Amino acid sequence: PILRACVEEAQEGTFGVGGGGAHATVGVFWDYLSLPQRHVDGTDDRSAAERARFDQGLAQMAGLYAHPFTLVLSARIPIPDGDYGSTRPYEKRGWCHFELRTASIVKAAGCLWDLSLHKEGKATYWAECRQDLKSSRPALTSPEQMATELHEGVASGEIGFTSGADADVVIGLYAKGFVGAFNTVKQYGVNVIFYNDLGW
Repeated sequence: PILRACVEEAQEGTFGVGGGGAHATVGVFWDYLSLPQRHVDGTDDRSAAERARFDQGLAQMAGLYAHPFTLVLSARIPIPDGDYGSTRPYEKRGWCHFELRTASIVKAAGCLWDLSLHKEGKATYWAECRQDLKSSRPALTSPEQMATELHEGVASGEIGFTSGADADVVIGLYAKGFVGAFNTVKQYGVNVIFYNDLGW
């Protein structure tokens, strides 16, 4: 229902620029599903084209999350009952930690949403989503702080990655996203970034 509300807004609403007509749509980047992955056991049967797509997507990932006007929907919901490879909650997953922190750097008000705030069965429209799903965000974190958080979190077991080497990849991506976020805001002519009423 949330994605449907976004498509309806693209077709009929404003998105700040007017509706795009009946054929307008939205693009969705869903990290794990959008990037061709290795198998859980580490084997890699991806084609050269799939590996190239993975590398290209990974290089752009921080920019997608950090951009002030991309809508980020964080899936901060409990893991449902079932037989899953990992039941580690959202806030203790390394990639999720990176995504939320990156999306919190300069995100415009109303562009960071939390899926756990969605009420199942409630009629969902763009205006309600912007109001009801608006997410709190963690305090601004420097690249150095992020590196410390991840290294200490992994060492203590508080934060986990499927692959141990991912921590260093994420640290590099966050540093790139941090600088890129402020450069992007500057390109839009924004001279002041507000961090008020965020609860920290």
